[in-house]
Amino acid sequence: MLLDLLAFCVSRSVDAIQRNHERPESQRFAEAEKLASAIGLNMNDWFKATAENYFGRVSKPLIMDALKQAAIEITPAMEKAKKSELATIAEREVGKTK
Repeated sequence: MLLDLLAFCVSRSVDAIQRNHERPESQRFAEAEKLASAIGLNMNDWFKATAENYFGRVSKPLIMDALKQAAIEITPAMEKAKKSELATIAEREVGKTK
């Protein structure tokens, strides 16, 4: 019960969500990364980005950034695609990576 309470308190005090106005090098993100590393957290075990839950909710530039971060070659067809089509492409392509 004590560990459940501690987990709840930590979950309410850690915020690693990057908002539009924030820079990724924020101290808050560095601290969240340290915590994730210390407990062996790998978000790939818990979350898979899909067109419905992520790619369809962010801007085209963010989708393109995600593709680049996943080392996926950006094609002219991707650049010309509508956002909804790009979200579906991103889901498929990022899903192939580990």
